[in-house]
Parts: sequence; C-alpha cells; structure tokens
Amino acid sequence: MFYNLSQVVKKHAIRGLQRVKGLWRIYLDRESYRETLISKGLSIRGQSMTIYTRNPRFTEYDKEDSIRVRVKDIPLSADDGEILYVFERYNIKILSHYRERLRYKDLNTNCQTGDRIIICLKFENPLPRFLKIGKYSANIIHYGQPRNNQK
Repeated sequence: MFYNLSQVVKKHAIRGLQRVKGLWRIYLDRESYRETLISKGLSIRGQSMTIYTRNPRFTEYDKEDSIRVRVKDIPLSADDGEILYVFERYNIKILSHYRERLRYKDLNTNCQTGDRIIICLKFENPLPRFLKIGKYSANIIHYGQPRNNQK
C-alpha cells in the first residue's frame, strides 16, 4: 500500500496508513497532498481504487437528533411500506430505512437477517416493545425504551 501510495504523493508526505475493518485510512502531511491523491486516484495491482474524502460508513443521519430503531420478527417477505406506515401513525419522522445484512468474518454478506433498521428523528414517547404491523407482531428496540414497556 505504501509503495502504491508513494507513486501518487511524495513518500515523506505519508504520515500514516491504517486498515480498520477493511477500510484503509490514509494520513497525509498536508491538505495539498490529500487533494492530489483525490484528483489523481490510486491504482493497486492494476485496479483503480476509489478514494473518499471522508469515511463512507458515516451516514449523514448519525446526528444527535436522530435515533435508530430496530424492527425484529417481521418476515423478509413482508413489505417495508407496512412498517413505515405504522411509524407514521405514531407521528415519527423517518429519515432513512434499510434491511440489515448478515455479517460474516467482519464483512457484510448479501444475506438479509430480516431486521429492519429505521433511522428517524428523536421522538417524545418511547415506542411499545411489541407492535402489530400488518398481521405480524414486531419486536421494536430503540435507545431510551423502558424494559417493561409491553403495550
């Protein structure tokens, strides 16, 4: 990695290389070297690598005013629209949603776990632990939810 990187920017400009969960963090001496790397790109073993200006795993919804809600025990065949409709009935502003994928050896697979992750703005009253969604009884988990909330 160091050799390939030194083909784009000067060796003395590389302050650190760190691989964290499959993502390389590149620390450079100056902002100008960073801009050079982003504009020229990086080639490793003949393949062009994507250079990100910031961590791509950080979402814009990871803010203080948002919360993640996990919806469990709903079959994969169930429509996500039903889940979102129930959240809207509780006057919850949904920012994003996705289906969780199984992790194997610290990597995401294409296999879905069935859990839905709903990213929404924080709400006043905690959601009940169990909610009826369509014909299914879903288990709802989120931060700040009391353990004995069995509505």
